Amino acid sequence: MLTVAASLIIVLGLMTSLARYIRGRSAGTATKRMLVQLDGLIREHHRATGELPMVPPLIADAASSLDEETLQKAAAANSRALAASLSRQLERSDAGIAPRADATLRDAWGTPIVYMAPGAPNILTSPQSRFFLISAGPDRSFLTRVDNLYSYEEAAGQRE
Repeated sequence: MLTVAASLIIVLGLMTSLARYIRGRSAGTATKRMLVQLDGLIREHHRATGELPMVPPLIADAASSLDEETLQKAAAANSRALAASLSRQLERSDAGIAPRADATLRDAWGTPIVYMAPGAPNILTSPQSRFFLISAGPDRSFLTRVDNLYSYEEAAGQRE
C-alpha cells in the first residue's frame, strides 16, 4: 500500500512539473509570436506613414542608473505610448478599432512590452540598428537578459 502511494505521489509530481514546463513553453511561444506580429504592425505603420511611432525611450541615456523599478515604470509608459500610436494608425485605416488611452501591450507574464527605437539609448542594441521590441520574459525582469525575448530573434528569418 505504501509502495503504491509513493508511486502515485512520484507520478503526480512528474505530471505537475511537466504541466508547468508546457505552460511556460506555451507562454514563451505566445509572447514570441506577439513580438513578431507587433514588429510587422510597426513596419506597416512605417510604410503607411513614413515614420516610426513616437514613443518615449526606455531609459533617458545609456549612463543612467538602471534599477528594475525604474525600468518597469518606463516600460509601462513606453508600452502605453506604443499602443496609443498603433491604435491611432488602426483607427485611421478604418479597421474599426477605437483607441484606448490606458491600453498597455503586455507579454504572457503580464509585463509591458517595450518598443526600442533605432538610435535610442537602450540596454541592448539590435542587429542592423533598427527598431525592436522586448519582453522581460518569465522572470519579469529587464535586467536579467538571459530570458528576455526580442522581436528580431524570431523575425529575422521571416523578413524580406
